[in-house]
Amino acid sequence: MDIRHFNIKNFFKSGEESFKWYFALIYLLIITIPLNHKEAFSIYNPDLIWSKFILSALALVGIFYFIKNYRLYIKDPFLLLLLSFVVFQVLSLTQTHDITSSLSIIVFQTAVAFSYIPIRIFMSARKNGLKYL
Repeated sequence: MDIRHFNIKNFFKSGEESFKWYFALIYLLIITIPLNHKEAFSIYNPDLIWSKFILSALALVGIFYFIKNYRLYIKDPFLLLLLSFVVFQVLSLTQTHDITSSLSIIVFQTAVAFSYIPIRIFMSARKNGLKYL
């Protein structure tokens, strides 16, 4: 996996080369989660930490796969549970007094819900003996 040969068109294809990048994002997320100390590892703003960027990238991949394979993922009970939490949070926006914090939680829960899809692909690939990294 060489960064010089990275092509954005191949990133969203479902071939083996794109899976290497998704798995690299998952490994980066695992590495950056312990670096959550806001003062030591933040970028300009204490709320901007590296693991949030990696989680956002995984969520974008998950949104792409959800749109591409809608019928496959709409039957997944765990994904439906995660999305129901997001819907509940959106519905509870009418009762909130701190709209910015509530929107921040909704964005985070949406990112977690959609990052489940690449993590599920990763886990099933590891279970089937496919090791890309």
